[in-house]
Amino acid sequence: MADVFISYHEKSAGELVAQIADALESVGISCWYAKRDIPSGGDFARYIPLQIDACKVFLLILNENAQNSRHIESELGLAFGRFNRKEQITILPFEIGDFKRESWIRYYLIHVQSVKFQSVEALVKKVGGILNIPGEIMPFSLSSQDVQVAKTVQRQMPPRKTIQSGNCGDNVAYVLSENGLLTIFGTGAMWSYDWNRKTGTANTPWWDIRAKISHVVIQSGVTSVAKYAFCNCINLNAVEMPDSITKIEVGAFDNCICLTNVIIPSHVMKIETGTFNGCVNLSDIQISDKVTKIEFGAFKDCKYLTNIIIPDSVTEIELGAFAGCTSLNIASVAAKTNVNSFSFPENVAVIRRKPAQPLANNKSGECGDNVTYTLVDGILTVSGAGLMRNYNFDEKTFSCNTPWWNVRKSISSVRIQDGVTSVGAFAFNSCANLSRVEIPDSITEICAEAFYRCGSLREVWIPDSVRFIRKFAFDESGLTEISIPKYAKTGWRTFPKGARVIRRA
Repeated sequence: MADVFISYHEKSAGELVAQIADALESVGISCWYAKRDIPSGGDFARYIPLQIDACKVFLLILNENAQNSRHIESELGLAFGRFNRKEQITILPFEIGDFKRESWIRYYLIHVQSVKFQSVEALVKKVGGILNIPGEIMPFSLSSQDVQVAKTVQRQMPPRKTIQSGNCGDNVAYVLSENGLLTIFGTGAMWSYDWNRKTGTANTPWWDIRAKISHVVIQSGVTSVAKYAFCNCINLNAVEMPDSITKIEVGAFDNCICLTNVIIPSHVMKIETGTFNGCVNLSDIQISDKVTKIEFGAFKDCKYLTNIIIPDSVTEIELGAFAGCTSLNIASVAAKTNVNSFSFPENVAVIRRKPAQPLANNKSGECGDNVTYTLVDGILTVSGAGLMRNYNFDEKTFSCNTPWWNVRKSISSVRIQDGVTSVGAFAFNSCANLSRVEIPDSITEICAEAFYRCGSLREVWIPDSVRFIRKFAFDESGLTEISIPKYAKTGWRTFPKGARVIRRA
């Protein structure tokens, strides 16, 4: 969940909000606003309350049009409820223009100090102060590299207060802090726990206070997520699992009703029975290409899951694996995968992907009006002058229309030559074995999802010429640290979660 929820009137303030979001996220402050972050066709009444309940700052862009919006009235009412219950939320109204406040606005904001909007930079400073990002580490006073270092230090500081701690494995321990963060650390496997059907309880050490858990971070070195470890953690909305995890056991996240997205670590071989059973708000699942089996009821009753890509590595999907996934429309599976006739609900379209064609020794063609490519022995060379073509992702076939899509897994290196000015949208999306990229000084823009899901890409140099790095450009790549130009604008989830982004002075 995001630190900042932005409430605003779309027609009169939509462009400004996009700028505000970019500015906040460029300094590491996550934010959420409806137009960008609710999936197409998504239910506003489901997404918005969850985000308001989890945010730390409710940022209200208050202009005259906002006073006539019933959506804003509802959003502010939810935030005010948290404020009135003395929960940890700050309501921050930024006023644009001169106007007389309506009575309902005066009621909700009677004890809240408003701020006159002056600039996006001033707004970012204000929000940073509320979130305890010290003024001296905001990018308007120090270099961006210093900003990132200071934030890293701040993240590593211990929580203010520990609610409970103890052991959860022979060499594994846990700490639950007052802010809802459960940290699990050590080496080796967690202990497995049991579910008592008569009492409806599990014997996890945090069972009695499980409602306090909102975020789980499992540190590198831990090798398993225990049986029933987080079952019925009804307020758990985020989980971070390292690549050291090799096993997620039965019912590990059963009935985690606030969990919305999950990334399966790269060394997990199977998704066991009931692992995500009853995670009704789970809408985004990323399954690694090491998983070979999805067991009975693994994703049962994930009611808001709309589509899923099953990697080629999966050879079997058991009976009822996705039973009760009533919003699931499409499942993309490999031709060789053994799918039980009752693995998915009856209405789901199961699309069988054809095996990738073997790489030809020589392949070439156009990828822009004046840009061409050649593909030889795994090396894709892009040359010419001007923009690369932007490509699209087809959600029905789960594929991109790039000319090298069918042989993308054979691409190990991309060389973009001087003269090319952009890296096209979705250009190298899902090139899983791409490990080397050369970007010349002529590039000014790296478009959306250009290197999305390039898991083998662990380093890349972004030249100073680049001014825009769009949303998801390097998300889910193998990057853990990257240096970017000082003034390059980044978008939503441009880089992998947890990656260290250093802005050069």
